[in-house]
Amino acid sequence: MTSPSGAAALPVILDAMGGDHAPSVTVEAARLACERGFGPVALVGEPSKVNLGASATLPKGLSLIEASESIGMSESPARAARAKPQSSMHVGMRALKEGKGCAFVTAGNSGAALAVGLITLKRIEGCERPAIASLMPSLNEPIVLLDMGANVSCKPSQLAQFAVMGAAYASELLGRARPRVGLLSNGQEPSKGTEQLREAHRLLTRVDMNYLGYVEGQALPLGLCDVVVTDGFVGNVALKLSEGVVEAMMRRVKREFESRWWTKLLGGLVRSTLAPLSEELDWRRIGGAPILGLKHTALVCHGGSDAEALCAAIERARRYAQHKLPQLLHSALEPQPFSGSLSTTSEILAGRDASPSASADSSGDSSGEG
Repeated sequence: MTSPSGAAALPVILDAMGGDHAPSVTVEAARLACERGFGPVALVGEPSKVNLGASATLPKGLSLIEASESIGMSESPARAARAKPQSSMHVGMRALKEGKGCAFVTAGNSGAALAVGLITLKRIEGCERPAIASLMPSLNEPIVLLDMGANVSCKPSQLAQFAVMGAAYASELLGRARPRVGLLSNGQEPSKGTEQLREAHRLLTRVDMNYLGYVEGQALPLGLCDVVVTDGFVGNVALKLSEGVVEAMMRRVKREFESRWWTKLLGGLVRSTLAPLSEELDWRRIGGAPILGLKHTALVCHGGSDAEALCAAIERARRYAQHKLPQLLHSALEPQPFSGSLSTTSEILAGRDASPSASADSSGDSSGEG
């Protein structure tokens, strides 16, 4: 495998047309990133819509790559990936592949990002399906959850590959020595889970990793694992449920403090204590989620990301590129004893392989990290 050299000097390529609030928010995010030392950043989009203002006011390191099309949030990912070769996603990922950037970031249609990534960037050897890896807050430290939306149903070998990639990611990027890996199920007993889960469990017992076996849902918020593996349907539901619970609890606490005069006074005293916790639980701090399994570094972000969230994603993308994340995952997968029959990209996008419900075939909600 080859990758662009000098990642620190190459721009992070940001999809200027992706997201609920693009392109105003993406332009502001690029400005912030350059001003804060995370640049250079190359915006990719339609020049008539991407207003950078006067050149004299542009921060150093900000540039524009022209693209004549864009993929909408509600478009069919597979169809758009084929029908719009000049979209900002296509152009941006092609520039990345050609060595004109170190990473690609989008807050656009996440299913389309996966589909275009499969067509343009390709999969690393030994990876049947790329997976989106999200960082979730837990009792102590963030945990890695994958897949959280790329693949609605998975073969056992694919779940096992997710575990290997997730462990390598947690070890290198989070500094977890021998990360604890669990397979999300409806119980810890060997008889629990689906047939696919039981076969994935059997495969993972043959891998040299700190595999804990089946874990239940409470393992996520309690941080009982460093890496939790599941299919994209369950993972996305788990992530959104966790976000909803956190937001509901924070609103409930605020409402209780504001309900009486004396609790308002008490609230003023504890607000400074709760502020760091509230900040830690804010998904915008995480920024974006990497698509693990592509030959180049690509991140997807929440469709509703603001400039701060996208700026955080740009910073994270540069760090991943500097750590050569795709090469790291390739090295982790290479010696493993399991490998299914690798489907072609066309089969994956058409839903004709053994795992037909990949979200690349459905409308993505750009829920990369949100």
